[in-house]
Amino acid sequence: MVLHFAELFFPTANSRQFNVSINGTQVLTNFDIFAAAGNANFTAVVQSFANITPVNGQIVIAFSNGAHDQPMVNGIEIR
Repeated sequence: MVLHFAELFFPTANSRQFNVSINGTQVLTNFDIFAAAGNANFTAVVQSFANITPVNGQIVIAFSNGAHDQPMVNGIEIR
């Protein structure tokens, strides 16, 4: 599974931090898109997760507030 991110609004690090879980397992903690992109807006960040197995035919991706709120994702690839 691949998640695509780009910070399109906040111009500083630590403005948007959130958590991501896949099938109940937290895979990103206090993820900061801006910081992950080298402190840049409109810059793609790709996070890959191996060995994601559907449970009852589903893959559940949950976004929750971390140190700051407003989780977001720009694209999801399931391979």
